[in-house]
Amino acid sequence: MARWPLVTDSPAAVVSGAPADAEPKSLSLPAAELAEVTADIANAPVVRWLRTLTDWAGTGRPVAAFARVPPADMAGLSALLGFDDKPDDERDLLTDIAVRWAVEAGLLLLRTGTLRPAKRHLPLLDDPAALWLRMLSALDRPDMAFTDLLDEHSGDRYGMYSPGRDVS
Repeated sequence: MARWPLVTDSPAAVVSGAPADAEPKSLSLPAAELAEVTADIANAPVVRWLRTLTDWAGTGRPVAAFARVPPADMAGLSALLGFDDKPDDERDLLTDIAVRWAVEAGLLLLRTGTLRPAKRHLPLLDDPAALWLRMLSALDRPDMAFTDLLDEHSGDRYGMYSPGRDVS
């Protein structure tokens, strides 16, 4: 007579036919040197963008609604961010996403149509790991302006998956 899987049986054991009392194999990951990880984070594009955007915003830059970069500044800023090898429409959209992401992370402040660095977060520019984590944490609760930019960038590229909709 066939044996039905017990509730306590692991799905892997049921599928593989391995005995339920088999000892699981431990997973070990290679160790990484802290200096190497820190250097990798410091060279990450997101960290580079934030430093560039903070320098670019300086004492204040006028922007359009939802922190959209004006067309007169778009080419210069997209080149500073390293997007100059992308097609024009994609370059502008990536630049807007980078700026809006910095606003979402609280590293750039948008007040009355002007973009400024957030003074309280300027020390993060000297700590690449903290800066990187701050940018990642901004993806936890994005606003609609940011998710709409992600949707616009993804377009038909990802089929039914929408980074903007599925992130939020």
